[in-house]
Amino acid sequence: MLHIPILRHGKPYESIDKVEIVHHATGEPVASVSQANAGLIARDISRMNYGVLDQFKVKELIAMSRKAADLFLNGTLPVGDEKQSFDDYIRQLSSTTGMPHTYCRSNAKKIHRTLDEIETIIAGLTRGFDLSILDRGFGDDDGRMLSWYREAKTFGAILPSNSPGVHSLWIPAVALKTPIVLKPGREEPWSPLRIIQAFMAAGFPAEAFGFYPTSHGGSGTILSAVDRAMLFGDASTTKAWAHDPRIELHGPGYSKVILGERCGERVGKVRRPDGREHRREWRAKLHQRVGGLHPEKTPTKSPRRSRRNSQQSRPCRRMIPTRKSPRSRIPRWQTG
Repeated sequence: MLHIPILRHGKPYESIDKVEIVHHATGEPVASVSQANAGLIARDISRMNYGVLDQFKVKELIAMSRKAADLFLNGTLPVGDEKQSFDDYIRQLSSTTGMPHTYCRSNAKKIHRTLDEIETIIAGLTRGFDLSILDRGFGDDDGRMLSWYREAKTFGAILPSNSPGVHSLWIPAVALKTPIVLKPGREEPWSPLRIIQAFMAAGFPAEAFGFYPTSHGGSGTILSAVDRAMLFGDASTTKAWAHDPRIELHGPGYSKVILGERCGERVGKVRRPDGREHRREWRAKLHQRVGGLHPEKTPTKSPRRSRRNSQQSRPCRRMIPTRKSPRSRIPRWQTG
């Protein structure tokens, strides 16, 4: 069976603790995935070479990212002891997640575009100033002196299993000289692993990458140990980190369901390749189907509203603080 290893500073590591990921339809095992425990993750992050990418100029990292884009889309890259072509990647991704091949390919093209157009993305993030400022730490930009430093020694991401396109969000961190620590989704280790392998094949040092399939406890260790991170998850997952300024939260997402007279009646869907609705086309489609329906007439005045209106003529009491100071605790009552 195919084995997906942990990557500790870019080097494959097989753990005694493994889980099997299975085909979404048949239930047959597709691969075994080594699991990292919290202690291993914390130790590896503390020993990362935070300046491993500082030896390169940003322009060099951009050129290597473009090379990685071609390798991701067209190359044959290692997965454990085996090799994976792009078609293998699509087939394996679809088998464990249940996503259609067309959806997998469209999201893979999104990842490729991010890698290939990374210079444009960085220009947007930096508002177009001279990228040599990122190498020197300071420089002149149209008569203004700018300084720059990397706030995060490491960047972490707790990733989902339902949308490969989201991996385009953490990719720019690598071109900005930040080592990364990734926890893949349980059913979707394929995309982040292939991106990392493409980076390393393009010339990025292996020490800049950590890949840790793990449990919820291991995810918490990653978020606590790195300097900046993004977290994908449902409300119960993101709630614990809602007030941590280091963590960028993505989720939960909510689906929209419309039910007709017959349970489960479909109005119709207009979707983009990434699975999200075109809002204008969706509204037009919806209006075409249900535009002739009119709600039943409702009373112009509700009993509750009528009672509230009738009480407005009665005297009411308002509590007015004697002064604006927050220390004021004694109210003065006034009849109005």
